Amino acid sequence: MIELVTFDLDGVLIKEYCWSSKLFEKHYGIPWQEFYAVLKKNKFLERKRNHGPTFKLMEDLFDRYNVKITEEKFWDIWLNNFESDKEIIDLALKIKKSGKKIGIISDNPHERADYLRENLKWIKEFNYTLFSSDFGVTKKNPKLFEILIEKSGLKPEEIFFTDDDEKNVEVARKSGINSEIYNNVKELKNKLEEFGIEIR
Repeated sequence: MIELVTFDLDGVLIKEYCWSSKLFEKHYGIPWQEFYAVLKKNKFLERKRNHGPTFKLMEDLFDRYNVKITEEKFWDIWLNNFESDKEIIDLALKIKKSGKKIGIISDNPHERADYLRENLKWIKEFNYTLFSSDFGVTKKNPKLFEILIEKSGLKPEEIFFTDDDEKNVEVARKSGINSEIYNNVKELKNKLEEFGIEIR
C-alpha cells in the first residue's frame, strides 16, 4: 500500500519556467549555452552550501562579456520567474488530508532551494522536501531516492514518485519505488487510484 506520494518540483508542482541560462541571454546577451556550460562543469545542482555561492562560478563569464551585476541582481533574475501549479498542489494537499504523507524531491542549487522553502507557503505542507544540493547528488543518482526511503522509514514499494523527466522516473523505479511520468493532473489522479489512493 502506498503511504507516501512524492512529486518533482519544476515541471510538476511548479509550471515550466524559463531556464536561468535563457534569462541571462535575454538580459545580458550571454549565449545560454556558455552560461549553462559553466554551471554544468561545476555540478551546480550538487553543490552544497559549504561549497560556496553559485554566483562566484559565473564571475569569469561575466567579465568576459563585460557584464556588471551584483549577486542580489543575479538572484533576482534567476529566482523570480516561475508560477506554482495550483491544480496539482491542491491534489497533493488532498492526498495529505486523506491520511497519506507527501514529499518533494528536486534538483536545485542551494540558493534556490532556500528561497523556495522560505517563500512558498504550500511547500511547508509537505512531510519531506529533499533537494539535490542538500545531499550532493541529483535524481540521476539512486542515492537520492535511497535517502528518501531512509528518511521516510518506509519500504520502497510504499512510496510513489512522479516526475516530468523519464530518466528520473527510471532511476526511482530501479530503487524499487513506484514511479510514473507526469503529464497532467487527470492522468496522475487515475494512476494514483490504480495504486489504491482515492482523492476526493
